[in-house]
Amino acid sequence: ATRALLMFGKCFESVGIAAVIVLAPLILISLRCQPAFLRHIPGVGALLIAKNLTYFLKTLAALLQARVDLLPALAQAQTAVTYPYLVKNLAKVPTSIAAGATLSEALAVQPHFPPLAVRLIRLGESTGRLPDLVAQAASGYQQHYAQRVERLVRLLHPALVMTLGLLILWIVLATLLPLYDHLDGGLGS
Repeated sequence: ATRALLMFGKCFESVGIAAVIVLAPLILISLRCQPAFLRHIPGVGALLIAKNLTYFLKTLAALLQARVDLLPALAQAQTAVTYPYLVKNLAKVPTSIAAGATLSEALAVQPHFPPLAVRLIRLGESTGRLPDLVAQAASGYQQHYAQRVERLVRLLHPALVMTLGLLILWIVLATLLPLYDHLDGGLGS
């Protein structure tokens, strides 16, 4: 255990600075650009989509409540979405509406768009209360997003505690085992 710890330390010493210099910008770029492959990572993809759809719905609700026309409101709400996968999909919505589809019809064909939000938007279109029901959909989806984050944190917490415990155990064993070996060898003489 001691040799492994010392080897790890030397490896990190020689490669550590270079790894930090190379990996840190890559991590920052991937978080900023949010590439499409992230949606396939369990937990991460669903969180990114939920966060961005929450921003989209909240922005759209605020604009509709401010009596902004639907197409400009959609264009402005799309700027709140930072995930390129969703930006590409949501860019099709104004085109569908301009071709004669309703907002609920245009959103229903979008992958990952919550069915409950589509139903609320459809109800808002039929009752004339679209801004209020989009706001209600945004509020509901924000709660859904918060629950997903809480669930992910609850799942990661035990794994992180176990990892930290094993790391501390490894360091303690790497420190104490050579002492016991030395004491055992010294007493036997």
